[in-house]
Formats: sequence, structure tokens, C-alpha cells
Amino acid sequence: MKKILIICLITLGISSCGENFLELYPLDKSTTGSFYKTEADFTQALNGTYGPLRHLYGVENRLYVLTEQRADNVHYTYYAPDRGGSAVVNEPISNFFNLNGLNGRVNGVWERLYIGIARANTLLGHVDEAPEFSAGFMDEIVGQAKFLRAFYYFHLVQLFGDVPLHLTEVTSPEESFLARTPVNDVYAAIINDVTEAIRLLPEVSYKDGKQSGRATEGAARMLYAYVLMTKPDRDYVEAEKQLRAVLAMNYALEPDYATVFNPLFKNGKESIFEIQYLAGDVGTQNAVIYDFLPRAGDHTLITGVTGGANDLDGGWMVPTQAMIDSYESGDLRRDKSIAIAVGIGDPTGLMIPQAVLSPGDPGVADYAIARAFTKKFLHEFTKQKNTNDNWPVYRLADTYLLLAECLVLQNRGNEASTYVAMVRNRAGLQTTPATITIDDLLMERKHELAFEGHRWYDLLRTGKALEIMNAFGIYIKALDINLIPETYDIKPEYLLYPIPYSDIQLNDKLIQNPGYAN
Repeated sequence: MKKILIICLITLGISSCGENFLELYPLDKSTTGSFYKTEADFTQALNGTYGPLRHLYGVENRLYVLTEQRADNVHYTYYAPDRGGSAVVNEPISNFFNLNGLNGRVNGVWERLYIGIARANTLLGHVDEAPEFSAGFMDEIVGQAKFLRAFYYFHLVQLFGDVPLHLTEVTSPEESFLARTPVNDVYAAIINDVTEAIRLLPEVSYKDGKQSGRATEGAARMLYAYVLMTKPDRDYVEAEKQLRAVLAMNYALEPDYATVFNPLFKNGKESIFEIQYLAGDVGTQNAVIYDFLPRAGDHTLITGVTGGANDLDGGWMVPTQAMIDSYESGDLRRDKSIAIAVGIGDPTGLMIPQAVLSPGDPGVADYAIARAFTKKFLHEFTKQKNTNDNWPVYRLADTYLLLAECLVLQNRGNEASTYVAMVRNRAGLQTTPATITIDDLLMERKHELAFEGHRWYDLLRTGKALEIMNAFGIYIKALDINLIPETYDIKPEYLLYPIPYSDIQLNDKLIQNPGYAN
């Protein structure tokens, strides 16, 4: 009885498209007769399918904890008085210690991804009922829904491995409980969706220099290239074809690296796909910068927004000194991505900021406390925890570097140099190795895409995760006295996350990933 009740609630939850993104009638059997009748209905359902992205990348689910905080660019500031809240879910992910199927951060990401998939399935399940609409309308609806379903599954398969594969709307409890589908079959479904999206979606277009913020053919080709370079049986030849097709589209690098992240220029010419946020009072704002600020009693000096009271979620995504030192001399990206808050401490261990300086500024030594923080997403705003920043997913610089990686892995490192140079030149670096190696590529992506949620996936895709993270564990444990010896004991099975315990309890067809007790 409990299982059926929960499934009924889940069905209602995933069939509606609220989440402050829009209000939509529940798309269950009792309402389909009054929905999916007009272009506005399908547009509203598609909006609801995009909706989970904002929560996934935002402070509700914090996907960046799983894909960036877990890697070697950043650590966190330990705060003894706060052993609950984000600490209890974030630290086990970062430290590779005491992580299990009860972790709320991991479980929230799993749930949000499946909510997005369920919404795509519901929409696609009603396409055949659509009346005759304007030319091309349903192509775009279907193309975007299939892109989003592929995108959600691509995250799931990278994070969890074998996962239940739902490709139709769930209309009964029996349909809800599936066994885990092998990775290769999940990738096959992703490829079916994303190739169809490529066929149906339009190329990028601009109005007053801005894109719509919707998925386009370029976004689908970027996703497809990543899939081809990540799945067990890699296809670099086809990935190269997809990436070159993106380069032939109407994208261009912004002259200034910082412009890419400035909300005044969101959805600009370098953007291929980004998560849409809008400051205001309708629930579409962004607040992730507060996770990235230093743990402080008051952030007013840093943000310029009054009322910046103590935020215990601060102190995440803290660039390590090794990360700061890894930038080459003259690399403009360092000071546009990282800043140093300096000041004094209070009795609890929080800092009181007195100035914000650049890395390497000799003035840092004049203050009692100096804490690095991620500056890339800090821009002017007027209301606490209410910013207008989008989150970049795919952008043209990424395309250049991914193509270079693709060429290196085809033993064409000399050709890769041209594409790496395009990215480095904008960063103020005038020299590039004549032949690029995979280590060169990882270092370049480390700096160009710093703190954007790529690093953990990059380490997995290139097979470098165990090597680099074991070395990082030695480094960080020598610096952070709060880390116990058992942290950073990184086993191969820890390259996947645990399946949520609650799902295993509900679905007796699910089994836990190796290495996790529950």
C-alpha cells in the first residue's frame, strides 16, 4: 500500500510542470482531454521540461558539487560550528568518505534528472495527438524534448552507470519499477534522441545579438560529440564531424573572457547552451554565488548588497592554492575567475572581509585571513540571493578544446595546436605547444572551463580520475588538518555515485553500485 501511494504521488509530481517555472495542469489521464490542444499547450509543456535544469544547476540540487567540488580544482572551508546543513551532504562527496545512498545531494540530483525525463516522456507521448500547427512548430517541440531527455540521461549514465531507462510516460505503478539498463543500451537511447534532435532543431539565430536560450542544432551536436567521446566504444571520427559542424555555425569567441559570464551578455555569440535564470520575484533567480563566497559574517563588502548576513552555505568551490599556482604567468583567466577575500576572523571562525584582492597581490600578506573564492559568477545585483547569472553548459571555447582532444586521441596532436591556440590567445597567452598531448588538453580545460562543472567529467572521460585525485588527496590532506586519514581513499568503484537508498527500498529490481553499503 505504501509503495502504491508513493508512486501515485510521484506520478502526480512528475506529470505537473510547476516548480515556480510555470503553472501547468497535471498531465495525467484526468486532464489530457483539456490539454495538448494548442501551440500554447505544447510550449507550456516544453517549458516544464526545461524547468528541472534551473533547479539541477542551482542551489536546490547543486549539480556542481558532484561534477566540480569532487575534483581537484577546489576544496572547501571547514567550519566547526556547522556540522549539518550542506556540510553533511557536500563533504562526503568532496572527501570520498562516508558517502552512501542516503546522501541528500546525490539523491536530489538523481530525482531531478528523472523528473526532467518524465516530463519529456509525457510531452513526447502526446505528440501524435497534436492538431495541425504552423510549419516547423512540432519539429522544434520534439527536437528540444529529445535533446533534453538525452541531456538528462547523459548526466545519469556518467554519474551512476547502469540506470533504469524510461522512454515512455509512466501511467501505472507496474511501469514505474524497472531494473537498471546496461550502460551501452542507455547510450544507444541517448544517441537515438540526440541524432533526432540534430535533424529537427534549427541552427542558432540572434535577435539584437541574443539567442532565445532554447536548445539548437549546435547544442545537440555538442551533446552528441560529448556522448561519442564518453561512451565505452568511443567514436572520435564521428565526434570530430559533429564538432566541425558546430564550428561552421554562427558562433564566435567573445573578445574578453569575462564577457562570457556577464549576465548583461547572456545568450551571446559564444554561448551554445546555458541554463536560464532571471532575477526577480517569480522564482527564476540564481543564488549559487552565495555557495562560492567565503564563509563570512557579512558578505556586503564582497557583493555590494546590504543585508548580507552570515551564510553558512558559503565556503564551497574554494580554489586551492595549487589551482591558483597552476595558471601560467600572464593568463588573464586567473584574475577573472578567482579573487582573494582578506580581513580578520571572528570568534566562531567566520571571516570579516575588509577587502577583495587579486591572486598574487602582495597586499594579501597585510591581513590576518585570506580566503580564495570563485569570482567568475559574481556580478552586480541588488537583492540578496537573487542574481541574474545564467550557468554556462556548452560554449564555443569548449568546442575548440573538445575538438583538440578528439584530434589528440586520433594521434593528430599537431593539428590540435591550432584550436588550443585560439583559446589561449584570448587568455593573453601567445605561445602554444606545436603538438598537444592529453595532459596539455586537461590543463587547458582546467583553466578555460574552471568551476563550470566540467572537471570531474573530464577526469572520467580521459581515464585520469584515479591518478589525479589520489595525488590531490595527498596534497589536500597535508593542508587541511580536519581531514581524517580515511578521507580520499579513492577506490575505482567510487568513480560512480551510489544509487539512492530510497529508490532501492521502493524498487526491488534495483541493486546498489559496488563499494556502497546502501
